[in-house]
Amino acid sequence: LGLSRPFLFLEFPRAPVAAQHRRSLKRASDTAALFARGGGNLLESGAMSVNLAQLLARSAHAYPALPALARGERVTCTYGQLAERVSRRAAGLALRLSPNDRVALVMKNCPQYVELLFACWHAGLCAVPVNAKLHPRELEFILRNSGARLCFATADLFDALAPLQASVA
Repeated sequence: LGLSRPFLFLEFPRAPVAAQHRRSLKRASDTAALFARGGGNLLESGAMSVNLAQLLARSAHAYPALPALARGERVTCTYGQLAERVSRRAAGLALRLSPNDRVALVMKNCPQYVELLFACWHAGLCAVPVNAKLHPRELEFILRNSGARLCFATADLFDALAPLQASVA
């Protein structure tokens, strides 16, 4: 997927979709249908048909040289660079996963977190952000119950996450 060495990559088997999740998808679908029947709403205007990955692509096209990410005063990448990185990562994710699969992100604040988050959206995947400061038992619970097929983490979390791969899978 083009990630540099300081990342841990775990893969989990595909979990069946829980009945509760199917019900929540049905509610979301019913809500969208309700808005669509309302007339003169966000769906008709096209505002709701654009996701965040598409907004990034628009920004990269309009402002490729403007700063997209910065740490303090240091610019880490422009909109053009970010969009290109996101596109590459999304292509790698799409080779391994199916649309709507979940990807856990157990990462501290870093530019790679933003790249992976947008890459998930770009590839049609569901990102599962997880607080990197949780106890390993809490991480295990979340990873087991989230249905995540992949987990990305920063290197400093390797010791906490590596033993979980067998217990979550």
